[in-house]
Amino acid sequence: MSHHHTRERRPIDIIAHRGASGHAPENTLAAFRLAWEMGADGIEMDVHLSRDGRIMVHHDEDTARCSDGNLLIAACDSAALRRLDVGRWKGERFAGERMPFLEEVLVEVPAGKRVLVEIKVGRAIAPAMRAALAATPVGVEVALISFHAEALSECRALLPDIPCYWVIEGEGQPPRLGPQLIAEARRRGFAGLDPDWQAVDPGFVRAARGAGLKLLCWTVNAPAAALGLRALGFDGITTDYPAEQRKVLAA
Repeated sequence: MSHHHTRERRPIDIIAHRGASGHAPENTLAAFRLAWEMGADGIEMDVHLSRDGRIMVHHDEDTARCSDGNLLIAACDSAALRRLDVGRWKGERFAGERMPFLEEVLVEVPAGKRVLVEIKVGRAIAPAMRAALAATPVGVEVALISFHAEALSECRALLPDIPCYWVIEGEGQPPRLGPQLIAEARRRGFAGLDPDWQAVDPGFVRAARGAGLKLLCWTVNAPAAALGLRALGFDGITTDYPAEQRKVLAA
């Protein structure tokens, strides 16, 4: 890079949060397919474990908000969960979407793209996760993310080659963004941290990067916020609006 080129653009990955969830029903194949059409670098999804041990792609522990029924995922077999319509709440054209298995999402990921799988449950998911990730296509980079450090550590023990990112709450929630958090992430062998973008400051970003941790953040929907995060040195952002953020970053 020559010195006069001051506006060097570090790449930053645009990761579609629950798929392109601003436009399609979150955590459905429709939302993930739309994310790829929009040129997202990656997708993020949430997972729970069904009663029969399948990894189900869904955010909440129950289905009330995003389906035509109210079932507790952990208490139901996958067949019952897959009878629900998880699309129609977002619009009639999405009627008939089914709650995906993790494997179904993975097999459709194009080579060269990233997948973030957010574990919403405890460490019991680890053996099922190892089995499900066998469906990952060649050339697709999968990482596990979670608020639950213990669940991530358990997955690390079974899947040492899969990078893990610790998701960190915003304001007022322990663990705080600071040196202890960075030290704990390194001690557990995590690849990086995934804080609420509104909770970070340049000093924390410098310290985390200096410790060799990668940095993602959630959920960046504010116009132009991605520009500042790219300048700070983030590796990726999750957003409900991948196409809109792509426009901002390309400008």
